[in-house]
Amino acid sequence: MYLDWIKSVLLSLLCLGLAQAEPIKLNEFQVFPINSSKQIEPSGLTIKDHQLFTVCDDGSQIFHLEISENGEANANIHRNIKVGELGAMNLDMEGITVVNDDFFIVSEVHHKLVRVNGEQLHWVPDFGS
Repeated sequence: MYLDWIKSVLLSLLCLGLAQAEPIKLNEFQVFPINSSKQIEPSGLTIKDHQLFTVCDDGSQIFHLEISENGEANANIHRNIKVGELGAMNLDMEGITVVNDDFFIVSEVHHKLVRVNGEQLHWVPDFGS
């Protein structure tokens, strides 16, 4: 059952990547800081409900990025990830994406994905361990 679900998630991600149009070439752009109550090193970026989200590799939070009128981004904690619920002490989050309504976070230290489904956390694949 989990293997079928994983295959469908991976196929969805592949199809999303193939369905994108040609990339838009940027001729002019500006880089603005990300303001936060604590210093963060963003590691990955995704869109959910037309909003930007990121994770920080040395933290346990999903951050919502709000873009101000002057173009600066303000990072606010959207969700604290209680890593203890996964039997872990650290995730070292290195990427984030959204499939359907769930966040998926890459754990570099565990070489697995974490599925954030509402208030529930699951390893992917989850073999019941």
